[in-house]
Amino acid sequence: MIKFIASDLDGTLLDPDGALPQETFRTIEQLHRKGILFCAASGRQLAALRQMFAPVADKIMLMAENGAIVSYKGDILCCSTIAAEDVRRAVDAVGALRGAHALLCTPACAYYQDEAQPFLDLVRASYISNARAALADIAREKKVCKVAVYDDLGPEYNAMQYLPKALPQLRVIQSGGNWLDISEKHANKGSAMRFIRRTLGLKQEECAAFGDHMNDYEMLQECGFPYVTENAYPPLKRLIGKRGHQFGKRRHLRHAGHRRRRDALKFPLPVCRPCGGLRRGVLKNLKKKQKNRPIKRNRKTDRPRSCAADIFIRRFIFACRRRDFCGELRE
Repeated sequence: MIKFIASDLDGTLLDPDGALPQETFRTIEQLHRKGILFCAASGRQLAALRQMFAPVADKIMLMAENGAIVSYKGDILCCSTIAAEDVRRAVDAVGALRGAHALLCTPACAYYQDEAQPFLDLVRASYISNARAALADIAREKKVCKVAVYDDLGPEYNAMQYLPKALPQLRVIQSGGNWLDISEKHANKGSAMRFIRRTLGLKQEECAAFGDHMNDYEMLQECGFPYVTENAYPPLKRLIGKRGHQFGKRRHLRHAGHRRRRDALKFPLPVCRPCGGLRRGVLKNLKKKQKNRPIKRNRKTDRPRSCAADIFIRRFIFACRRRDFCGELRE
């Protein structure tokens, strides 16, 4: 029986405009009534998550700063911080890169020094609690849980080519778009997921997770039901697919595809599509139809629609009601 569901936000649960789908809170209420705890797992700061999920704050768990902070009902259960000397080295390394801007994240506030655009606007839009300060002073006086880096040139071609070698004692990972995160070596969503499982006494097969980028990889590994969006970072899709077949973490779900499809489908590894269906393991007579199905696009931005995780969760529960191992979910 599924007892815990964690979902990334940007690129997964949120729409292309960065807003929560309308049915999110209603879905969380339904999960809560069924005894399933929902966790918002994001690289965003704790204050932003608390504001975003204020209507259901007492019913969910929050995983902020890419797993460095775990909070439940207003209390911080876990907080991983970076040593002051390592923070100083990270700030110096980022400062040496052209087009890179550092943001020091503490549990209470995010501090920036550069005022270049669009970095400044993105910080003010994403970090509710922010302030301008000398980063050297913050590194010395505050407990920093994450160093966020915005790369104007694109992290794949700039910062990720240099920072992992310059900071071998820290974890450097892309978090989506032009952002990458620097954290304590063992601080990630996967370690936070292990902490949550130990604290709540959950088994791996009782947990599901949704993600779209490499900062979600460890979290997906820790859950028996890993899901990635169709527009996810390609290396993540390859890794999750390989892991599913190599370690046998297969979950065959029936009747979980498109609502109009009456065929009984089997899915070795659930991977969501923008239309709400699943990507892998479709029966032979439906493979061609699935392959040629056009991806729906946003009319205003002409970008592929993200498959909202809350809709996927509802269909996942719908499928589980028809499985013997999830009989407890039947109403």
